[in-house]
Amino acid sequence: MRTFTFAIVARSAETGRLGVAVCASLPAVGAYVPAARAGVGAVTVQGAADPALRRRLLDRLAEGLDAEEALERELGDDPGRDARQVAVIGRNGHAAAWTGEGVAGYAGHRAGPEAAVVGSHLAAPDVLAAMERAFSQSSAHDLPERLMRALEAAAAQGGDARGHRSAALQVVDVDGYPYADLRVDEHPRPLEELRRLVDLAAERILPGYGAWVASLRRGRGTGA
Repeated sequence: MRTFTFAIVARSAETGRLGVAVCASLPAVGAYVPAARAGVGAVTVQGAADPALRRRLLDRLAEGLDAEEALERELGDDPGRDARQVAVIGRNGHAAAWTGEGVAGYAGHRAGPEAAVVGSHLAAPDVLAAMERAFSQSSAHDLPERLMRALEAAAAQGGDARGHRSAALQVVDVDGYPYADLRVDEHPRPLEELRRLVDLAAERILPGYGAWVASLRRGRGTGA
């Protein structure tokens, strides 16, 4: 499946949480493109999307490879590499990204400490820089909010030149429990709807997250 989109993978240095957020002009981007694994990393595989490649990249990170090594290992013999865009971040905050020569439209990536951004069919070169800047300038906020701001900054610069139909955001905690897993599979304004869900989670779900995890641990006899 060809899924062209803009996306960010990132880690919170403060909490160790890992996350990924994407927006695309096709429906149901959350089903095919992003993935995150607690204590391991987060990935996005787009362009020529391949859910199995997502899993293999996370497996490589779990084996102890860093993001760049995992990317090189999996793309080395990949016959579809020229049609893919990939971003990877590991639990240590090291990120890496790849844009194949055959990825359509204006496409590119930027990778640095704690985050990597990728995009194709972009409306302007400034889209990726805006995402990166929004993430780095929001360090006082929780990771779901920072990822959301990155997507919104991309959209403010035009985002995907063909429009936006779906969006998704995933954040995993170091303890193995889900922290945020939000999807908008089809909507005329998916980022507005995802913003509504992020705000709702921040108000109604995340404040009780710590107590919920503690209760699960007590139920398993793993903590007081």
